[in-house]
Amino acid sequence: FTAATSLRAARLDPLSPRWDLADLPAGTYAVKAYHDLDDDGVLDKNAFGIPSEPYGFTNDARGTMGPPSFDAAAFRYDGRSGEVRFSIR
Repeated sequence: FTAATSLRAARLDPLSPRWDLADLPAGTYAVKAYHDLDDDGVLDKNAFGIPSEPYGFTNDARGTMGPPSFDAAAFRYDGRSGEVRFSIR
């Protein structure tokens, strides 16, 4: 997925990478995240446009020749509490 209706950035503790979102309304969401190894604020890519830093999407979704679809990475949030885990690789 390439379009976002909301964009939030956060620095996470590498020993306990957790991000708590406050005031998030119920809805269907997808998250993409990356580990900014060189701390330059962008996901670095090689000459072919392939990410050279670890990244991941909710549901551990993977795309073919690009990012996964929103539907592949989407999850429902009921507006109360919950936890979503995914890999950054």
